[in-house]
Amino acid sequence: MRTRLLWTACLLAAATSLPITAAEKRDGDEEAWIAARDAGAAAGFKAYLKEFPKGRHAAAARVKLAILADPNGMQPATPAVTATTASTKPDAPKATATSRPHLPFELSEDVWNAIEKSGLARATHPHKTVEIAYTDITDSDFAKLHVQTTVAINKRITPLADAQNYQEVNDRIETSWTNSNGGRGAPQTSSSRSYYLGSFLELGAVNADGNAVGRLSKIHELQGSLYPLHIGAEVSARFDYEYVANRDFSSTVATKCRIIAKVAASTLSPQLPGDAWQLSCQTTTVMNGKTTETASDKQYIVGDWGVTYHQLGVFDLTKKAMVIPDGRYQYKFMSSSHNIDGYRITVRD
Repeated sequence: MRTRLLWTACLLAAATSLPITAAEKRDGDEEAWIAARDAGAAAGFKAYLKEFPKGRHAAAARVKLAILADPNGMQPATPAVTATTASTKPDAPKATATSRPHLPFELSEDVWNAIEKSGLARATHPHKTVEIAYTDITDSDFAKLHVQTTVAINKRITPLADAQNYQEVNDRIETSWTNSNGGRGAPQTSSSRSYYLGSFLELGAVNADGNAVGRLSKIHELQGSLYPLHIGAEVSARFDYEYVANRDFSSTVATKCRIIAKVAASTLSPQLPGDAWQLSCQTTTVMNGKTTETASDKQYIVGDWGVTYHQLGVFDLTKKAMVIPDGRYQYKFMSSSHNIDGYRITVRD
């Protein structure tokens, strides 16, 4: 049986809930996508597609599923992109030369040239290696059948040693399940690696076998930088992202993020040090002639670590918000109960 991962049961239950307004559904689309994207679990992307088969991020969910799937079982899809529309703000003046990181996929010389000319690539900021680990035990009832799904999640966000301001996000998820009829699923593991520039621009992603699933194919515009972190710092890009397995699912994305506020990171979680910088982001995606637009001001960069709050958190479907548990955390959504246990953050220099 295919692996059953995070949020499967609760979002299947959600599919039978009472009708909601168009505005609520739009908010639900965005929040469900953020939850699935930042946890990196196959079941989260599947559940998103079940709830929003024509959602704004349906193509991105399919490419993430391809990353987590077997090489022979990959389904056509398109990438996840972080923020939103193009701008003409000049590059940050404090830029310095940077070397190219070693990536497990190829980018064209034109793409590298555009990256190397940008303030985002040349700006400096300290990035820590941050590891997040926890277990999500979900209890759900389907008719007369009780199902318990256990998902062990390990995420490691690592600055690339051979180049500044680049990060690797390595997701590893192990899943098992039992039901009240004595059924039991053997533990199954999935993993993926994604690569980012400045916590903003996804360069590409590979599946567990190291095969490229998606990557930047062309950069039309890349300006500004979020670093050094300060209110008003802005970065924008317009680029083409190629889905390697099926170019019909490739897309053109215009994205823009701006720092709008600084808060004490401890107001987000007592576990976070220093300052957190709030972002306002907008995105326009064009794929197969269809245009979708999104906007969010619920993202933060934890300045002392150089990672985003969403990369660290767990999504509470009831509150529709990211949370950082203090070891243990519980919430109930529809007919499913989630028990987050053993949450810990480990930071390495």
